[in-house]
Amino acid sequence: MERDKQAYLETIDNYAQIIADLPQFLDNADDTIHEIASKIDISFSALSNKKHGRRDWKYEEVNKLMQLLGNEKQKEVVKNYILIVNDILPIILENGIRFSFIFEKAGMTVGNYQVRSRSISAWDVSEVRRIIDALKF
Repeated sequence: MERDKQAYLETIDNYAQIIADLPQFLDNADDTIHEIASKIDISFSALSNKKHGRRDWKYEEVNKLMQLLGNEKQKEVVKNYILIVNDILPIILENGIRFSFIFEKAGMTVGNYQVRSRSISAWDVSEVRRIIDALKF
């Protein structure tokens, strides 16, 4: 994916829409929720809780569900989202921006970033959007 701020923001928005649509994907699937849970290696109760909004979706789960239920465009959005998250640090470093400045603009702290940098699933989509929106590239 070419580094383009508008394309990044559109991909993030599309990824957020995929997450919002996951309950519908599960309802429309040919397999039962038990079968889907087994196929993506998650417990039925965890999948049910996520479907009903009682727990947040992890990136890995969204990726597995899109591989199972999504079309090519949706699979591409999920793949590109991870590229965007992984591109945050390089963009900051290339532009010589202070971490504290960019994260303050995004309503976060450097500590938030350190926690999230350990796992892609720790990121909230709205945080990724705010950071990309605050960056200049």
